[in-house]
Amino acid sequence: MVYIKSIELCGFKTFHDRVTAEFWQGINCITGPGGSGKTNLINAIKWVLEPNNSEFSESKGLGILSIGEDNTQAEFAEVSLTIGYESDSEFEQKDFSIGRVLTQNGLNSYYINGKQIEAAKFLQFVNELNQNFLDTFEPDRQGDSSASSLQLQTIESLIQFSMKNDTIPASALIVDSTEFALSDDVLSALKEFLVKAKDISQILLITHNPELIKLADKILRLSMGGRQGSSGIY
Repeated sequence: MVYIKSIELCGFKTFHDRVTAEFWQGINCITGPGGSGKTNLINAIKWVLEPNNSEFSESKGLGILSIGEDNTQAEFAEVSLTIGYESDSEFEQKDFSIGRVLTQNGLNSYYINGKQIEAAKFLQFVNELNQNFLDTFEPDRQGDSSASSLQLQTIESLIQFSMKNDTIPASALIVDSTEFALSDDVLSALKEFLVKAKDISQILLITHNPELIKLADKILRLSMGGRQGSSGIY
């Protein structure tokens, strides 16, 4: 099983100061008030795993640099993911890290296990990693077909898939239930799916719903930092 073990980020959008968040296998609930950085935390994961995502295109890239107390832009944005890998073989490496850094002059650099590598090799590596690794699900956007390359799908389609199959679509799932209200039927089915999937997949669940929060194996609470627009983790 491949899963996200931790994330460290600095200078990325609302995360101006360096912070680290650890994730568990099972259900990880990410919650907090509006503007606390829930979406930014997920975008940081995508930023590393999707170097060619149009959401973070060159024309928009510098917009991810955070703004400090003196209203100046951070000199760089840095995100590093530690990926856990469960294997029956004692000779295989259990964990590895992948990271990305963007500087104010627009230069990107990419890292695997702390060693800088060429962009093309990094892209090849994450493309191979993303095979059956991470999928993203949100509530039905009522006809909005926009999707990221991480196979953005609706929560409803995830539930339907689980009802028809005995397998889970990916090793790690991002499930965002904050933007749109879930109907009672969808909420009930989602709860049933999460209980079923937690022993098979890692789940990063973004929610305000107290019924879903109760299912969490780990709760990550985000807060507004000491200055406006900054995020903290507690």
